[in-house]
Amino acid sequence: MSSSQQAFQKQFGKWTKTIMSHHIQRVQQTLFRSQQQILRVDKLYQLTQQFHQANLSKPYPCLNDQYFMDQYAYSASFCYLVYSNDDQGEMYQKLKDLCSILSETVLMLDQDFDIMFASTEDVHFFTVWPGSYLGFDYNPQKRIWYTNHLEQSSKNNKSRTYFCEPHIHWTWKLLMIAQTTSLLDIDGSLDGVIASHVNFTQFKYQDSEVSFTIIYPDGRILLSELNISETSYIYDYNLTHLDYQDYQQIINQANKRDTISNCDSKVWNDFGYLCRKIHNSTEEELINAKIMENEGLVLIIQSKLSQYQKQFKQMFDTFQSGMSSIFLGTILGFFGYMFSSALITSIIIIVLFNPIIKIINQTSQYVFKESVQMQYKLQKKPQLKFFKKSTTNTLIEQLQTSFNKLIHNSLHHHKSSLCLWIEQFRYPIKRWRKKKSVRKIMKKHSQLQDNLQNQEITDEQITFVQQLIKSHQSDQSSTQM
Repeated sequence: MSSSQQAFQKQFGKWTKTIMSHHIQRVQQTLFRSQQQILRVDKLYQLTQQFHQANLSKPYPCLNDQYFMDQYAYSASFCYLVYSNDDQGEMYQKLKDLCSILSETVLMLDQDFDIMFASTEDVHFFTVWPGSYLGFDYNPQKRIWYTNHLEQSSKNNKSRTYFCEPHIHWTWKLLMIAQTTSLLDIDGSLDGVIASHVNFTQFKYQDSEVSFTIIYPDGRILLSELNISETSYIYDYNLTHLDYQDYQQIINQANKRDTISNCDSKVWNDFGYLCRKIHNSTEEELINAKIMENEGLVLIIQSKLSQYQKQFKQMFDTFQSGMSSIFLGTILGFFGYMFSSALITSIIIIVLFNPIIKIINQTSQYVFKESVQMQYKLQKKPQLKFFKKSTTNTLIEQLQTSFNKLIHNSLHHHKSSLCLWIEQFRYPIKRWRKKKSVRKIMKKHSQLQDNLQNQEITDEQITFVQQLIKSHQSDQSSTQM
């Protein structure tokens, strides 16, 4: 179970890293596209001051004039708004020229982001694309994206891009942030503020156990799914259930330093992940943090482990029961295979080798029969062996040995004197015949000895020996009876 849990934790950690990388790329891409949108406007503003614009179409004040209000004007051109003062000075004309250029190049803009800018002087000029009716009482200089930019640019480089605090967009009614930059004149002076809203709700991962947060390096929350304010921090326990020690570990991980996990399982820390136990709860969560270098923000992914641990236990139990079934099936299949293999092999042996066994038995019987007929050709002389010794045919050798033993027992049949006396009383006639046959054997034996020396044995003598052996065997059987 422990090894399987380690494998699960390792794979789950890789999954969270993949999700982290995916979110970082989407966030960076979104912010880059938004940044290019506002930088493009600033560049065009400087170009408008370098060439004559007599042939360009003039923009319309359709943001606060209902006479020009239509969907085509809002989407295909840059409508502007003049508020508080209708001064027709140089600043006013330069901003109108910029609207003309933007209207001519509207197809070059990124359609996924809005674009707007407002002047910083007494000329209260404002434009937004895509536009909508705002009315004369709308004042962009009181909006959070405008005030935040002026505050940050006064303390830092005014040519950089900044992020404003999260706010509800007045038209789309969505929680958004705005990326802002300065609208600079050709001489470098500040003429206004350019902004583009970013809607992070499209990056919400569709999982109730996974959440993401964007914070500043000091811990202040820029964007979160929680109900945050301008002074919300990630280590606010009542808001995020994370304390300052958790925040320090998050920053350590974002900066690729060693972290300390306080979860029950120590494997997460061994794999290089940050696992934190939620205070006053048995739940644990896996935290992944990374710094987005270009923006200077920290992206945090939090994955609660309770649900995935339950799913893992259920998956492991299913896997364990499945493995038990597979093991039992394998054992039964193995024994069935062995039994069927043995049965098939036996059938093959019986069918294929039974004729061969019969042939061997018939051959051995025939050889034995022939050997009995020729048994007296070899008694003591090795020249009269009926069968030549062979190192490869053990059956012939055994038959030769048995045949020699038969001849030896027939010619050297010894009995005790008591046995002989009993036989004389019980079988006097047979005993007399036996003595007579013995005398004949001795006589023929001498003749055979002479012929053996001359290496000549007639068929008549062989026939006589065979008959003699048969009669001797019959006498033995009758004696046993």
